[in-house]
Amino acid sequence: MENMILAGLEEGVGSCRLISVDRQKVVEILNLPDMFKVDSVLALGYPAEKPLVEEMKESWKYWGIRI
Repeated sequence: MENMILAGLEEGVGSCRLISVDRQKVVEILNLPDMFKVDSVLALGYPAEKPLVEEMKESWKYWGIRI
């Protein structure tokens, strides 16, 4: 999965690993044989926005960071 995330990133494709999914429903939708087990799902898509890096000037509490 990490390789797919990195390959997508190289092409400008964003990703999000989903682990809280209805695994049985995924098996049914994809008609997977019993020999396969669904561990997680990787959502891929083109981001609607770009990440923004902001310099922390005052308190870290604004970002909700817990130490």
